[in-house]
Amino acid sequence: MEIIGHQKNIDFLNKSLINEKIAHAYLFYGPEKIGKTKVAEYFITKLFCSGKKDLNSEPCGRCDHCRQISKHIHPDIFWLSTEPGETIGVEQGRIIKEFIFSTPFSATHKAVIIEKADCLTLAAANSLLKFLEEPPLDSVIILINRDFNHLPPTIRSRCQILRFTAPFKKEIENFFKNNFSLKGNQLEEILDLSHNLPGLAIEFAKNLEKLEQKRKMIEEIIFLLAKKDLESKLKLASLMLEIETNPEKNLDCLLIVLRELILFKNGLNFQRKTFNFLEKTKEIYSLIDLENFINQIFKTKVLIRANVNKKMALENLFINLN
Repeated sequence: MEIIGHQKNIDFLNKSLINEKIAHAYLFYGPEKIGKTKVAEYFITKLFCSGKKDLNSEPCGRCDHCRQISKHIHPDIFWLSTEPGETIGVEQGRIIKEFIFSTPFSATHKAVIIEKADCLTLAAANSLLKFLEEPPLDSVIILINRDFNHLPPTIRSRCQILRFTAPFKKEIENFFKNNFSLKGNQLEEILDLSHNLPGLAIEFAKNLEKLEQKRKMIEEIIFLLAKKDLESKLKLASLMLEIETNPEKNLDCLLIVLRELILFKNGLNFQRKTFNFLEKTKEIYSLIDLENFINQIFKTKVLIRANVNKKMALENLFINLN
């Protein structure tokens, strides 16, 4: 499997395999869509692979373990993710515990990969803590999370922590040149609208219609931000709700627009042609306005995660916009 960037973390994990110093629990944290899950899959594949020549070798990609892991159907790996707005509760924690303490079916280890670990309820996190304190032999748990601070300190302290940052733009460009046939300025637009997040960029390259939807949404956000009347503010709140069932993703899109506005106002946006249509909007808001707006967006995201009324939270955000 080809991974874009993250070589430092990959080298660390490979060294732990070679030296047989595998931690029982890992925390991979960093922005979404940058390859954390892909690295977790690579690590577990290398641990399970029965076709590699030695511990320095890459996974063979042909043995039963490699093929089953690539399809997420390996009997000794438990994958857990959530849909937007869902949580990971005590019942799922109980299932994980039963799985991890059972005897491996065909591999030498049992592995659990929990994506969006910040969705663990407090009770589920406490349940997880119990077997992190006394983990079974030959077991590996990987928690994948966007924010380091969204997990209790008691959980973090029992994990080997790896921080993931976005790959260099050149690494992403090289990947796309080798794997996709894009026309004209499509690659530039994909990188701009994905904010150089490789997972999202790949989604756009595979589905150009989705790229077009993102571009139109950003244009609509900018158009409505420029008007500043009550009707436009309420339309912005509705826009955050109508496309995604989870408005946090749309708020992230809004944050991208505001970031570009700040860059424009400081004369720092020289190469992102996709956002040139912000030029006329940059004079409408001061830097203090934009800073306050961004702070309120983050507060609104916290409220949404706490299951308050999404429509009311979003309307309140935009109505109070200066």
